[in-house]
Amino acid sequence: MLRSTLMVFALVSGCAFSPAGIDSDSADLDRSSNYVAAGTPDAVAVLALVNDPATTLSILDDAVRLDSRAAANISAHRLGLDGLAGTADDGLFASIAELDAIPYVGVSALTRLLDYANAHGYGAGEPTPPQPREALILAVANDATLDFATLDDDVGLDRRAASGIVDRRPFASIEALDAVPYVGDSALARLHAYAVANDYGAPDTGAPRRCGGRSRVDCGANAFCDYPIASYCGRGDRGGTCRPIPEACSADYAPVCGCNGLSFSNACLAAAAGVSVVREGACLAGLGGRCNDATACGADLVCEGIAGEGSERYGFCRPAASVPGYWETCTSEGECNDGLSCFGLALGASEGWCGDDWARRTFYSSSEVAIPDDDGAGASATSTIIARGLATAEMDVVITLRVQHTYRGDLRIVLTSPVGEEAVVFEGRPDDSAADVALDRLALPFPGDGSANGAWTLRLTDRAAEDVGVLTSWSLEVSSRWD
Repeated sequence: MLRSTLMVFALVSGCAFSPAGIDSDSADLDRSSNYVAAGTPDAVAVLALVNDPATTLSILDDAVRLDSRAAANISAHRLGLDGLAGTADDGLFASIAELDAIPYVGVSALTRLLDYANAHGYGAGEPTPPQPREALILAVANDATLDFATLDDDVGLDRRAASGIVDRRPFASIEALDAVPYVGDSALARLHAYAVANDYGAPDTGAPRRCGGRSRVDCGANAFCDYPIASYCGRGDRGGTCRPIPEACSADYAPVCGCNGLSFSNACLAAAAGVSVVREGACLAGLGGRCNDATACGADLVCEGIAGEGSERYGFCRPAASVPGYWETCTSEGECNDGLSCFGLALGASEGWCGDDWARRTFYSSSEVAIPDDDGAGASATSTIIARGLATAEMDVVITLRVQHTYRGDLRIVLTSPVGEEAVVFEGRPDDSAADVALDRLALPFPGDGSANGAWTLRLTDRAAEDVGVLTSWSLEVSSRWD
């Protein structure tokens, strides 16, 4: 009887919310997690089975008859890093969607789990009824973590509908949401499909939340997305689980390789940095790979230019030996040997020096930053780029940037190096009423003896009232040498 109910629900939900013009694949209506609907007796039974400490790997593999890979991945997720049931790091499944995110778990596995659960008395207790469709739709529309790009690309809304929702949220009712231009039955169906696929209606049980993969769940400032080792850091839309960031870790040495490509002395220290583990044992980085104090580089390589903080503190593996012809004089790029480039010419010098190709890199920032209007107290906006993987001292510093502003004469733009040295990028004139600032490969007069690696900060100051703007993008090319 439960199987019949299950199939009827799947067919009804697929028809009820797929109006003409919406492809069920793009609306995410055919995911296997929808095969067992959240809050139904079927979902309660399946989750009770997989969360039962008595449901061992042997039972999942031999009695339930799952694919051996699915059985191993379910067991590893539930037992946590220590491999023991009933301990603090157990990864209990909070929803069918979280279970469905496990590699090799799909409709076939859910069917076998449901059959076994029904046959062995799981699922006791009253299930939580599904939330009304309208509440699910509003939960997605009012979710501030879903930006324009997510509503446009992942939810699949018309770009105009996505823009209107972001501009007008929060919504108190479906009627208010439906009043947004270009939001109609099609948009509401897509919002509902996204809510179902991403557990917006799942009850808060206190169990860990699913994250990563197709989920848009933000684990928050004090948690991180922990992927099972078998999922290879969420590759191929494989999901993880939100875990609390530990407050303290032991000094035990059991090295692991993190999903950021860096090594940690143990798994707890990786979690403390908000990084999931991809494999046991330290990372070994190749040429151009990330490295830090705990991550070794391969043979004939050294770790250069470590910069940043926390889990983002790293450099890159570079050749230990210099290329023949290093630091010979040059007057143009073509004069240096292969593997070398001519540095020191950006500001118009007639002669430069041949430096390693890897010691010149371009760093980018595409995050938009609003420039506040003058408030009489020097209001400004800043944007920072972290340069890493370079030699020690800067030589050529070249900037490219785009600023949208209705009166560019108001602006003063200054770049500050990692050691606090400043160079003026743009100095607006009060009589310059033109809009916007567009600079391409502007060489800046830094002295050439400061640090190349570290935080380069762009400060944009509006010095007159009434006009505002936005920094839309900027990049920094830094050539470096050994001091």
